[in-house]
Amino acid sequence: MKGYHGLNMKNPHSGRARKSFWEESPAIALFVLILSILLAEGLINLLINELAPTLSVTGQIILDVFLLLFIVFPLLYSVVLNPLLRQISIRRQAEAALDRSEERTLILTESLQNLTLEINADLRVSHMGSMLSSFIGHAPEEVIGSATVDFLTETSKQTFIANLAHVCAGQKDSGANSVTRINDYELLRKDGSSVWAEVTATIVFDNDNRLERIVGVFRDISDRKEAERSLLKANILLQKTISSLNEAVFIVATGSRRIEEVNNMAEKMFGYTREELIGAHTSILHLNDEMFQWFGNEMLSSYKANGSFQTTYRMKRKDGTFFPSEHYVSPIINDDGNYQCHVCVVRDISARIQAEEALVSAFSALAERKCFVESIITNLQSGIIVTDNELRITMANPYVLDLCRLTAEEILGMGLQDICPAIAEQIVADVNANEIFANFSGNEFTLGFTRLDLKNADKIKVGHIINFRDLTDIVKIRTMIQQKDRLSAMGEVVAGVAHEMRNPLFGMTTVGQILDMELTLSPQHQQLMDSFMKESRRLNNLVQDLLDGTRELKLRIKQTNINHVLDASVQVCQMHLQEKKIKLIRTNPGSELLLQADPEKLEQVFVNLIHNAVDASAPGGAIEILLEADSRSISVIVIDSGAGIPEKILPNIFDVFFTSKKSGTGMGLSISRNIAEAHGGTLKAENIAGEGAKFSLKLPLNGDKS
Repeated sequence: MKGYHGLNMKNPHSGRARKSFWEESPAIALFVLILSILLAEGLINLLINELAPTLSVTGQIILDVFLLLFIVFPLLYSVVLNPLLRQISIRRQAEAALDRSEERTLILTESLQNLTLEINADLRVSHMGSMLSSFIGHAPEEVIGSATVDFLTETSKQTFIANLAHVCAGQKDSGANSVTRINDYELLRKDGSSVWAEVTATIVFDNDNRLERIVGVFRDISDRKEAERSLLKANILLQKTISSLNEAVFIVATGSRRIEEVNNMAEKMFGYTREELIGAHTSILHLNDEMFQWFGNEMLSSYKANGSFQTTYRMKRKDGTFFPSEHYVSPIINDDGNYQCHVCVVRDISARIQAEEALVSAFSALAERKCFVESIITNLQSGIIVTDNELRITMANPYVLDLCRLTAEEILGMGLQDICPAIAEQIVADVNANEIFANFSGNEFTLGFTRLDLKNADKIKVGHIINFRDLTDIVKIRTMIQQKDRLSAMGEVVAGVAHEMRNPLFGMTTVGQILDMELTLSPQHQQLMDSFMKESRRLNNLVQDLLDGTRELKLRIKQTNINHVLDASVQVCQMHLQEKKIKLIRTNPGSELLLQADPEKLEQVFVNLIHNAVDASAPGGAIEILLEADSRSISVIVIDSGAGIPEKILPNIFDVFFTSKKSGTGMGLSISRNIAEAHGGTLKAENIAGEGAKFSLKLPLNGDKS
């Protein structure tokens, strides 16, 4: 390229086709052409002398000229001259197009050249572009011939020498003619100031792997470097600010929950040194593993709801002592929207807790006011429980006492979790209102509760006021309405499908039965016929299951002995039990267990549960059937000896069409639960550690379905 030292940017042969024999050796080609004409002339004369010897000399000349003009020359032109001329024309067009392309490339390269710097093997500047000259304030003649390192700051000079030495050392093994590297350097301007540039350097080596030249393209990155300096200053300021706080600050890695950074107050508050905390697991700061897991779960849940997490929590010091603390945790989110780390601010609130406890003690002075409030809530037909911050009960109205079967003296001071763990868990999770399933003294209820903070005259929270009400009947009614709506909608669809399936199914089954009775079939055909009839019956049972699972059950209630129903059910399953050699163990509290129920529907439930237990048990295993009764209900419990129900599918096993069996329909357990609920009872499933799965059918003795 003109004015660009050391680089040949134009290759006269690049992109062109190889030259023909006529272009490379025109003299030889012309000689061959003349020789061809002379040979053709001689051949023509020979032919004339042989074929027309009687012609005169004039006639022979005329004939000779005629043959040359109209046969030889046209033939030579079409075979030799015309392709040659056409090839030359095409080549000239290609060369013209290539020249235009090279001119454009030359213009582009010359524009790029303005930002370039070329360095020779002695590391002296041999060329500098005009724009680069303006960039550093030196004229080209002031730079060319000077040592390159003279225009670098001391730090960049060392970096340049080290980078070049590294490339040259690696060149011996790579064998490449050139290597390209990108680095940042600080350049010295003529006025004494400095400027940062990103340099894309191409380092060229000769055939002996010796440095030949370096060509660099520069880009001004002063703004980027200034931003980096500002960020560094901001980080230093942030570190100083964090160190001056009276709260402990932790930066914790997401996932591993290991500590990445702490401030001075964290060392003082927890008694660890900085070296002991950095890299340590945050579990060392928690009371136990259970609290550690709870904290992490609540933190992630609060992130989704509020974007941050705040709680009051007891922490553990290095010496094993505990102290109450207030936590505020915020996530740091990266560009991908994922949690990168957590920033946790911990405040020791021991003094505040002591003050709160003092206020609770002073609250006894308001005993008269408390009695007034208690007299009001005594007659409420809902539960009222007042607790302190530790969920110790300080008051409960008669509704709660009757429900728990306790006296006022017995309940005072008890923990809320001792009488109703479900509500206590909700309060610990800071839930203000919810509808939950709870247990009071062995009785199960569906409760709706609300929680209010109990505050003293200084507006300080000293406990909780919990109001709850039994919603069991309301939930039953609501569930029945939802079930009826669901069954009504599904029934319309399933009824139509069943109708369309039964018509062709009836025809198929009838034809199969007629053929089976009328034809004498070979053993192979008889096997196919039996398979056909078996699948027809299975399809008919599936249609029936669909109808039973979606329409409202109509029970034929009468006095029923549960033992007789179980005997009949076991007899139905006897073949299945014998096939797998399953041992059946039954435990009965008495022979006369009577209740108001539909025996046929109960038999359907028992058969389904026993079949499922047999399928789940290994060959040679055992199934246990227990009967338990009290003054209100009868429970039938079926326990298999299988591997249990996988926890991930346990909540779904009673759903319609849900099954884990290859040949199952997913209707059996759904229908069984519908039958249990139609009797006013329940059907539940759970796993027994090391003993398989347990299904419990609980039926009321009075047949109440409300």
